Amino acid sequence: MKEKNIRVFDSEDYEFIKCLRNIGIERKQAMVLAFFRVEEIGTSRGIEMATSLRQPEVSLAIVALRNLDFINSEQLTIPGKKGQYTNEYSLAVPLSDIIDHFWQIKLKEWGDMMDNYKKLSEYEIRPFSG
Repeated sequence: MKEKNIRVFDSEDYEFIKCLRNIGIERKQAMVLAFFRVEEIGTSRGIEMATSLRQPEVSLAIVALRNLDFINSEQLTIPGKKGQYTNEYSLAVPLSDIIDHFWQIKLKEWGDMMDNYKKLSEYEIRPFSG
């Protein structure tokens, strides 16, 4: 049996994920981004093992991030396995740009809520006579 080193998240990684979640990034996507905070390149299997996500969860997160043009994908042939492929993933843009993208979305949401609150405060409010 071969011996391999498998990276797993530590408390700092989970704190990073919590911060990503607080700015509106979905949990699975946040976990994949936390993986790429440490690793430059990863396969689905490597991401699964490091994040403790199941394969469908990793795939959904990767697809969502690819749709935003944040993830590059390269299909590689598995040596010795004719006709079988694996995908290798990497970030297409710096992680700071991805975080800034989600932060800008959250700022717009907060701005919209503040505008709504200002409009509400302009309405005449009659006293309660209960």
